[in-house]
Amino acid sequence: MSLEALRRIQTTQGAVFADNDRILRFGSVEAEYRSVTDAIGLLDRSLRGRLRLTGADRIRWLQGMVSNDMLPFESGADVIQACVLNATGHMLADITAVNAGDSLILDLDRATTEKIARLFDSYIITEDVEITDVSDSLLCFSLQGAGVSRNWNQSITADRAIVVPASHSVEGGYDLYLPVEEAPALWEKLTASGARPVGEQAAEIHRVEAGIPRYGVDMDETTIPLEANLETTHISYRKGCYVGQEIVARIQSRGHTNRALTGLILEGDALPEYKSSILLAETSEEKPVGWITSSVFSPALNAVIALGYVRHEHRSAGTQLTVSGGSGQRKATAAELPFRRIRQVNR
Repeated sequence: MSLEALRRIQTTQGAVFADNDRILRFGSVEAEYRSVTDAIGLLDRSLRGRLRLTGADRIRWLQGMVSNDMLPFESGADVIQACVLNATGHMLADITAVNAGDSLILDLDRATTEKIARLFDSYIITEDVEITDVSDSLLCFSLQGAGVSRNWNQSITADRAIVVPASHSVEGGYDLYLPVEEAPALWEKLTASGARPVGEQAAEIHRVEAGIPRYGVDMDETTIPLEANLETTHISYRKGCYVGQEIVARIQSRGHTNRALTGLILEGDALPEYKSSILLAETSEEKPVGWITSSVFSPALNAVIALGYVRHEHRSAGTQLTVSGGSGQRKATAAELPFRRIRQVNR
């Protein structure tokens, strides 16, 4: 009932929903985009999956399951990102682990939640760990933008909300995790205090501009985390063993993968099709050197930009490439990520 109440409030604010309950926009996509670049944007991330880990052994047990070091949670760390890998080093999930005091919350793509819950449960032998799917009872809002500060968040959030740093845009901000019954009141409180609701279309522009890969779009079970530029945020080379660790360490010692996620600036106004081929420019060579995963029109760059995988020898900034898809061929230029520089604000 609380989620239904939240949706009614959002509908009165102009929310346009897709068939699967995703909010596409609240009005002008450009205005919502500007609310993040210039002020405070409010994102509803309630459709993502969330698992809660309880039990005295939860941190040490998770340490052996994921690619990053979880032990800082024992010293009070707020949030740690990591990958769940298979034995060949490929990604099963991209998770954000949040310290909830007496438990850990794992935030992940909704489509992978059940799979990861079953996988994790199979690795619990004698450890004091319990896994519960709380996707429907624990929601997440995110405040992103140049006007966000921790003090502003904490002065108006619900008493039971967990507030942690989170970057879903170049500007960055905070995620707020709270019980579903408190969500409608908090949403109204945040919007009344100056945060502007931001739908998925504007949020997607900010994600791509920031070069943040999304599981299920830019990453899947064929992706090794180093290919997706997750080394500095999701991987620890100093921790002990975990599933897939040997493969990741071997690639790291070799120097790099064959390809990596790369920024592209395209000519023309149309968005390229998903998995359009990337070719070398001005050459008769027809063998692809990569493919497109995400694309948006960037108001900041006044151009179509994209994320895609490109072989290392062809991904240096300024390299001229060609994108080939259903709409024909068009020129593209490799670019450094993020597309926009991170704005320094007082957090």
